[in-house]
Amino acid sequence: MLRNKGIILGIGLVMLSVSCAKKVDVSKLADKNCICCIEDKIKENRFIAAYLGSSKKAKTIRLKVNANTELVVFDDKTKVVGAESLGAIKKQTCLIVDFQKKGSDLYATSVEALPPLIERVKEYVVQTKYMQEKIKNIPPDTTNFTLIDSRPRAPYLEGTIPGAINIPYPKLKGAKDKVALLGKDKNRELIFFCGGEHCNLAPGSAIEAKNAGYKNIKVYHEGFPTWRDQGNPICMQMDGFLSFVKKGVSMIVVDLRPANDAKASHIPGAINIQPKDIGQWQARFPKIVNPYIKMAPIVFYLDSNKCDKGGKQNFDVAPVLKTVFSWGYRNVSILNGGFEKYKASQAKVESNKLATKITYVRKLLPGQIADKDFVDKYGKLTAADVIVDARPADEFSAAHIPGAINIPATDITPATVEQLKNYTNVYFYCNSGILAEIAYDKISKLGFNKAKFLKTTIVHHEDKVEIGQYEKFFITKKKAGK
Repeated sequence: MLRNKGIILGIGLVMLSVSCAKKVDVSKLADKNCICCIEDKIKENRFIAAYLGSSKKAKTIRLKVNANTELVVFDDKTKVVGAESLGAIKKQTCLIVDFQKKGSDLYATSVEALPPLIERVKEYVVQTKYMQEKIKNIPPDTTNFTLIDSRPRAPYLEGTIPGAINIPYPKLKGAKDKVALLGKDKNRELIFFCGGEHCNLAPGSAIEAKNAGYKNIKVYHEGFPTWRDQGNPICMQMDGFLSFVKKGVSMIVVDLRPANDAKASHIPGAINIQPKDIGQWQARFPKIVNPYIKMAPIVFYLDSNKCDKGGKQNFDVAPVLKTVFSWGYRNVSILNGGFEKYKASQAKVESNKLATKITYVRKLLPGQIADKDFVDKYGKLTAADVIVDARPADEFSAAHIPGAINIPATDITPATVEQLKNYTNVYFYCNSGILAEIAYDKISKLGFNKAKFLKTTIVHHEDKVEIGQYEKFFITKKKAGK
């Protein structure tokens, strides 16, 4: 027999009788990380699974279907689609494998290599210039389109493209009534974006919308990082600002209201600058002597300004933001709702205590570990330490930091605490820091106090792991690990 014990489960279809129709048990034949938006292709005698490799000598293909590893036989009659040959398919590529059962073995009749998610929606992709035409003002005129941030709630609150609403991809994917989220008009233009070109949340959301019957879909695949880095205005939601305040995040807060109004009542720590005078303030802002000052959060607010639907402005605030951006800063935003919404949140308000000097000292978030410290500690790991990749299983399988284990942020439960309780130090990471921070927050709320998280950019190369968005540190794969 060429199959392991898991293969019995792999072909053990659970047939449910519903109005005389048969339904395939997805968990047995289709890997959850490969069926994104192609659920209609699930059927009997078909694996939709991640490719783990093949053996020419044994004439077998190894597949990953959720927790199971499956073996399928191939021969000269097996048709290969989407690649020149089996040998040309990269590991972790998602495959559609149709098979026939012959005795105790499964024989592949065809193998189709699925393109990366973005390739499935490449006709929808738009560039930053297209977005700049859409978002000309704050708030933008969204009469004829809906802008959707597909990222998790936390990064959306901390900063998004003006006019965007937040529908995280998992929420859209799991929604039984997608019309309730996306609207009744299926001809309306929907623009999805997420965390940049390494992020699959927007492409996945676009396919979900397509499968739900929407006809006018766009994907801004360069995403929020490119929008921000090219000097376009950012909208910070009030809950994100209040979260930053609670966590003690260092910010430069600027009150743009008339001097008397600002003096009478203002956000603690704010400095008052009149919009017409902004050009004279460059020398009073911190000098950009390192990348962390370059990315210092600079937040402007007015009385009741909004940067989304139905919002009004006393004046066009975008030129103020662009002026500060022209000085070299790259994290410049307007506070959605302004001072009135801040007061309505019952947050602390001060009078006659406006700052007279702009200062910025970078602070790590509670639980955050600096990039360099993580790399230093990585070289000294012991059996009491563990690195946890908080990404989905397919991304972990494709590439990860050597020695890491995989616990997706979505799977953090009390059982995770039991799993990790015997470690002295637990380090969460992902490719951007978003999922790592979510994992840290979730496990901390469960009472686990031995975790830290890495909030940075990670790029996986063939021979090394690149860590750091502003300063670069490297882990050599062939020498790394415990």
